[in-house]
Amino acid sequence: MAAIRHLANPSLLRALLPVSNAPLRPVLGIPVLRYIHQNSLFPSITLPIPVAAIVGLSSILSDIWESILRAVPKKKTSHMKKRQRQMASGKHLKDVTELNKCSGCGRVKRAHVLCPYCVQAHPTDVFSIAPIKTHLLSASGSSTIRIHSTTEPDFPQIQTLDGAHKLGCHHIVTSSEGKRAASTGFGGEVKFWACGEDGTWTKEDVELDVPPRAGELWAIALSGDGRYLASSSYDGKMSMWDLAAGDGAATRIRHYETKGSFGTCVDISTDAALLASGHQNGSLHIFNNTTSRLLHSLPGLLSPIRSIRFSPLSTLLAAAGDSRIIGLYDVRSGEQVAQLLGHQAWIMSLDWSDTGEWLLSGAWDGKAKVWRTETRECVATQGFDGGTVWAGRWLPRVVGGPERFAVAGQGGGIGFLREASGSG
Repeated sequence: MAAIRHLANPSLLRALLPVSNAPLRPVLGIPVLRYIHQNSLFPSITLPIPVAAIVGLSSILSDIWESILRAVPKKKTSHMKKRQRQMASGKHLKDVTELNKCSGCGRVKRAHVLCPYCVQAHPTDVFSIAPIKTHLLSASGSSTIRIHSTTEPDFPQIQTLDGAHKLGCHHIVTSSEGKRAASTGFGGEVKFWACGEDGTWTKEDVELDVPPRAGELWAIALSGDGRYLASSSYDGKMSMWDLAAGDGAATRIRHYETKGSFGTCVDISTDAALLASGHQNGSLHIFNNTTSRLLHSLPGLLSPIRSIRFSPLSTLLAAAGDSRIIGLYDVRSGEQVAQLLGHQAWIMSLDWSDTGEWLLSGAWDGKAKVWRTETRECVATQGFDGGTVWAGRWLPRVVGGPERFAVAGQGGGIGFLREASGSG
């Protein structure tokens, strides 16, 4: 034992093996090891530990620590979460990439968009689109309104309303029945259009009893039967017009005043019982047309409101704008029931599907998103090649066919997209 104790003397080890002196210091510098070294339980039976083992002690400890870290289970992304991310990235709603020939000019084009040679009549941005069962009407900064067929796979242009608005058109709307359309121009004029039995659109002799002035009539909306028109103005005033008064003159039957902020958007319920308005200062209002009173002044989004839409059953109101948030409000109580987050830019357009199951939104950065109303989740994101999406609308669903929608905006282009078949 004396020999063993003599060999284990640290001074003797340093004398015999000076190289072990350097790595021994940092090892003993560790508080735990220093405590063990100074307070050994069995100092009289200290064994001659090999120098290589002492030198490699720090690496052994680090390996043990790494093995402990590896043994701790890491947070894994569930299959459902991965699926939601795939759907949100646009993989669920697939684009049509086939090529075909334009029925108008015969040139090759992409199957899901209008022919770029035939739509050159829209030299500027398309600010508004309005669908009916068989047609899609588009309005832009040019003086013409274009009508496209939605029953043919290549969506050909079938009619042009030349000289509709000399300074361009910023809003165009249609009734649910598809028999009437209304459009407003940058000059402040409002014009009405009727669809005949043969599908041809002609101008109606209906006039509003207000002088045409820029901003006097800005955003517009038609009731389901096309009889009533709702309008907003630059000074925050809202109006309701009866277009069936006779003698070609529309009568103002309701007039509402707000706090004077620009009325950027307006919508009317299908039965014309409710009118909603969004304003530049972020305020939202719902008016009862039956009692001519303010029903709700909703908590706004603190930024300009760009679009508002009643759901098909008028139970929810969707509103969005510069805040990049879509707010869903209960029409009966006036409370906000949900916020839809995901857009990274101003939201310019909203539209509900016919069943109210889906909500479509278009933004300044060229992204169009589809939201599932029940789960409040984004199920698809689609990029628009033209740039800013000024308008997005669901197309009436064909029996047995997939859901389809159209987006339009910067550059004068219109894109048609459909629900992907299969699991996506």
